[in-house]
Amino acid sequence: MTLSADLLTVLTADGSSKPVTTSRPGQVVRAEFTASGTTMPGAGITSGNSAKSPELRLIGPQGGAEAMSG
Repeated sequence: MTLSADLLTVLTADGSSKPVTTSRPGQVVRAEFTASGTTMPGAGITSGNSAKSPELRLIGPQGGAEAMSG
């Protein structure tokens, strides 16, 4: 089994999108951003070539999952 390192990208609140390409099925992409406590975050996955459905998790500043979609 070959494991791949997580990919990290930093996003800007209200900024433009950032394309990220994974090299292996199941590879994790971590996108970090900072926003005010009153900002409603939004995120999406626009394409994917995986046999498995992509999963999106938003993690709060204390580390707990705020919302999940998959």
